[in-house]
Amino acid sequence: MSALLQPLSLCASYAARSACLAAALLGLHGAATAQAAPALLGEGPQAVTAADILAETQPLNAANRASVLSSPASVQRMATDIYLRRSLSARAIEQKIDEKTEVQRVLQIVRERVLADALTREVEAQARAAQPKSVLEKLAEQNYKAMPQRFQQPERLHLRHILIPADATDAHAQAETLRQQLQQGASFEVLAREHSKDPGSAAKGGDLGFVTRGKMVAPFEEAAFALEQPGQLSGVVETQFGFHVIELVEKRPAGLQPFDEVKDRLVEEAAGGVGVAARQELARPILESATPHVEAIEAFSASYRN
Repeated sequence: MSALLQPLSLCASYAARSACLAAALLGLHGAATAQAAPALLGEGPQAVTAADILAETQPLNAANRASVLSSPASVQRMATDIYLRRSLSARAIEQKIDEKTEVQRVLQIVRERVLADALTREVEAQARAAQPKSVLEKLAEQNYKAMPQRFQQPERLHLRHILIPADATDAHAQAETLRQQLQQGASFEVLAREHSKDPGSAAKGGDLGFVTRGKMVAPFEEAAFALEQPGQLSGVVETQFGFHVIELVEKRPAGLQPFDEVKDRLVEEAAGGVGVAARQELARPILESATPHVEAIEAFSASYRN
């Protein structure tokens, strides 16, 4: 994919694509303000700053934006893309391409789209902020009670494990020695950090979080679900990954997930519903006042039929 097109891949929504397209078409606007901060890439009018990166990622949701911004490689790719767009935009203006009627029309449409999206986001944010937290929590609880099937969960185990790879010297004996140390009171977290070779959990003291049946290889699952009491250790378990020692941290039976576990998610959903309602209320009177000219629309479409 061309580097010029890569920024559009960051934009998951129609509104976000609009913002990215606006950045591509109106690149020189950012060049004027970019000089206020140290450059991340390039020099002079086309230099790319942190403000440009923030503007580029503004359409993303908070989690995706944080993920992108925390990656130096992603930031460098975006900076390169912005620099290329900005340089090509400057060249287009030098050649008076921006004065062409069709280009002016596209610039107008994109500007309108970006401004409309910005207004919509502002209205949604204001509506969410104006809603008391107590009201959102009440809505969340009502939704929880109205849809209990949504929160039914199978039996879950909170597990930790230590993995010794099968190709390690005396792998089984190593695992058994660690198990004996754990039985004598050694810290599972410490031993997991020092000895486990599972890249996903070793740094977390072997913590696998909560798991359900069907998510693990058969020998591991069978041994894990045979554990009964928190703190109980399995024997040494062999899988295709090597030899494991498993500890049961917590067991939760099948049933309805407690409200407190899903409260934050449901409160956010309720706040999102408030934002959607505000957006719809903003658009409703405008759309009601718009009169489609059916004959003109039909004539326009007819001119493009084969």
